[in-house]
Amino acid sequence: RGYQVVHLDLSPSSVTIARNRIALSWPDAVQTGRVIFHSGSLLDVAAMLEDAAARPLGVGKFDYIDCLGVLHHLKQPSAGLRALQSVLKDGGGLAFMVYGELGRIGIYHMQRMMRLFMEAEQQEQHQGQKDRVWPGRTFINMSRRLLANLPSTNWLKMDRWRWKKLLRSVNGTGESGIVDMFLPGHDVPMRVPEVYAMADAADMEIVSFVHPALYRLETYVHDPALLKDMQSIRSRRKREEFAELLSGNHFHHFVYARKLFKGGGGGGGEEEEEAIRSSAASIDDPNGWDLIPVPVRFRGKDLARVIRTKELGFLPWKTRNLQLFFRLPALAADILEHMNGRRTVAAIFERLTPAVPREQFRAAFLHIQKTMTGMGKLFLSHYPVTYMGPSGEERELMKALYPTSPEWGYYALPHCQHT
Repeated sequence: RGYQVVHLDLSPSSVTIARNRIALSWPDAVQTGRVIFHSGSLLDVAAMLEDAAARPLGVGKFDYIDCLGVLHHLKQPSAGLRALQSVLKDGGGLAFMVYGELGRIGIYHMQRMMRLFMEAEQQEQHQGQKDRVWPGRTFINMSRRLLANLPSTNWLKMDRWRWKKLLRSVNGTGESGIVDMFLPGHDVPMRVPEVYAMADAADMEIVSFVHPALYRLETYVHDPALLKDMQSIRSRRKREEFAELLSGNHFHHFVYARKLFKGGGGGGGEEEEEAIRSSAASIDDPNGWDLIPVPVRFRGKDLARVIRTKELGFLPWKTRNLQLFFRLPALAADILEHMNGRRTVAAIFERLTPAVPREQFRAAFLHIQKTMTGMGKLFLSHYPVTYMGPSGEERELMKALYPTSPEWGYYALPHCQHT
């Protein structure tokens, strides 16, 4: 109630497509102005908000902004984040995604090769051929031919999984995908330190990377002695930077950040610790046991059955081309069995048979929560949430595309019951 959604895109065509899609599934929202659409640059959002006559973005600053896959295509990504921050309320949230450098290093080598081609073309144009237009299709075809001739030692081909995924992406998206990947106007990749620096410059506090497990040292290192030595790296930023370098597999950085309150100081500084206040709910919060654990893309009872049947002490998670394993507490199956998006933490505790001490349950639940929220597979809600599983056709398609994926890992669509 009382909310308004604003869709902003630089492309008028994209705005039209978005409006038509929303009108089909949510016609009242468009007719009543619950969702409004505008074409323009995010760099100009402050001026748009101050336009009291036209009000292209509605009235008042925003509680939340979503900006995925945009900032790195700006000449100065930090300018884009500062612009968005300027129209956020104090304490408002902002989710953004930027490309990671290490996981896409072969793509940046390819971009450089294509720029060398384009520089040669530009030199020819300056030599008496100034009337020629930029030969876009020529470079698109050249990119395809170059891909077909890459040696096996090229970064793009050294990892078989990445190579196959790249070919699927190129073949599936056509010319627009090739331009986006190999011929962008701007593509500014970042590592963890650059992401933090951009947030600091915009007076934004990074609450968490998504999925946070990918930025934890213990995700990759299982040697107790080495992990103990790594505790000397006390800065959260440096631990996350270390994890990125250790993995070498971060294609993107998905980030949730919030605007600092006025007078709240800077972005935390180099030596910030776990003291950064997290917005994630916890059962240790006041009334935390009244929260509802909501499984994401799996059914609790199905996962519990797999854990018992396979006698799993670890939970496998395959993220892109990397297989990871997370240790499970002894009560994992007993707790997961009762997670259905409707039962509270207290109700799950009461259902356990045989009964266990409250502190033992708390420790096991917090272990499960940290593991599965780190994977993006669990969140705590104040309201019950139901899941609509895939249709028969979707199930057959997923089995064909991902024959080795367990059924509890399939995607499902969440629907919050609260209105």
